[in-house]
Amino acid sequence: MKPSSPSSLLELPIIEAAEEECAVTEHFPDGVFSEGAGKTCRLVTLGCKVNQYETQLVLETLRKNGFREANKGEVADLCVVNTCTVTSSGDSKSRQVIRQLSRKNPGTRTLVMGCYATRDPQLVAELPSVFEVVTDKRELPDVLARHGIVDMPNGISHFEGRKRAYVKVQDGCILKCTYCIIPQVRPGLQSRSPEHIDEEFRRLIDYGHLELVVTGVHVGHYGVDTTRGNSGKEPFRLWHLFQKLDRIPGNWRMRLSSIEASRSIPISSRQLGIVSICVRSFILLCKAVPKRFCDACAGGTASPSFWINCR
Repeated sequence: MKPSSPSSLLELPIIEAAEEECAVTEHFPDGVFSEGAGKTCRLVTLGCKVNQYETQLVLETLRKNGFREANKGEVADLCVVNTCTVTSSGDSKSRQVIRQLSRKNPGTRTLVMGCYATRDPQLVAELPSVFEVVTDKRELPDVLARHGIVDMPNGISHFEGRKRAYVKVQDGCILKCTYCIIPQVRPGLQSRSPEHIDEEFRRLIDYGHLELVVTGVHVGHYGVDTTRGNSGKEPFRLWHLFQKLDRIPGNWRMRLSSIEASRSIPISSRQLGIVSICVRSFILLCKAVPKRFCDACAGGTASPSFWINCR
């Protein structure tokens, strides 16, 4: 049953998070991961939904290349740690996990990626067993290819251990809030193609994930990078993506992980009102935002801000 459509156009806000740069260092010795059985891996994720999605993508890539996840108590040939740096505890937990993996997997090689790897690659590279530090996840396919791990897919086909699957639709943030490190450790704006997202949604639904969470670093910036400047392209923004995904048949539903008050999504019977699977209801919460928080946000945020809680 479709939600009732508002009679007039409402301007409702949008939110999310961010990432950045380059790749560093030491290769596997020749032949360590050559063709053959028994290649094992262990992956650990710290942080947000975007990190969890990206780890799943790496896992599926490794499986395509003959790896399997190491069993409990089994030494892994390759460890992958997807780090977080939003807080100082994220930094320390990331280092702790890398050291623990080195102790429990003697002789392993550890690939480290994520926001903390971007922020302090030199320190990360000095941690035990680390052979590669990925400071820009856009470089990840090339980094893996150097070690014979190829054919990274355009998206995931399932979400390990979860009924609800996350789908990353974009990366990067152009806001420069004074309290936030994310724009410094995530790439520039990069929106995924609507076609790849649509295909991924269909794969996940076919696999049995009937609740899909749209996530990103700043979801409200979806599509901004594709029409910046004089591209000549028709704008394709978040609400256009919703319209496209709404055409996918089946008994499934979609969540927005978060949207930010500095952006607005038009909601009308002609646009978001048709998105029956996105929500059963929109709940508008009016929150008083402290002035000191507004002042720290890029461009300032209106004092009473509206947030959409989609469920």
